[in-house]
Amino acid sequence: RLYYGLCAQAPSPRQGSFEGAIGIDPRDHRLRVVVAADAPTAKHAVTHYRVVAEAKGVVLVHLWPKTGRTHQLRVHLATAGCPLLGDRAYGGPQRLVQEDGRVLRASHVMLHCAQVEVPSFSGGEAHCFRAAPPRDMTQLWRVAGGDMEVMANAGE
Repeated sequence: RLYYGLCAQAPSPRQGSFEGAIGIDPRDHRLRVVVAADAPTAKHAVTHYRVVAEAKGVVLVHLWPKTGRTHQLRVHLATAGCPLLGDRAYGGPQRLVQEDGRVLRASHVMLHCAQVEVPSFSGGEAHCFRAAPPRDMTQLWRVAGGDMEVMANAGE
């Protein structure tokens, strides 16, 4: 699986992996947090990531989860200090003010599953499914000055 994420700042380093245990947030059982590996609700989680491009105040990140934990990508980015735009639950900004005074709004979490590869049930080649990002995500990227070609071809 390949996900696109829009953040207000880039993770450091610009490419790498987030690894660690994720468990239930004791303050709100609907949310998740990074926890000690021996915590009662801990589940090992791994996400590979790479910064693909940057625009004015917006960063396009590719994310490849190797495990499938609840809110894994959102938790990993937030823990790294770069929560997804629009991710109120994990500290992501709902809006960004550009240098020229324009305000960019993220009406929801700026995370999109762009590609899924499914193994063939008959033993043949895997099937690859791609989905273009939603209009509001591409609009936010465009208004921030992001290269639309990068967004359109980011999964290739």
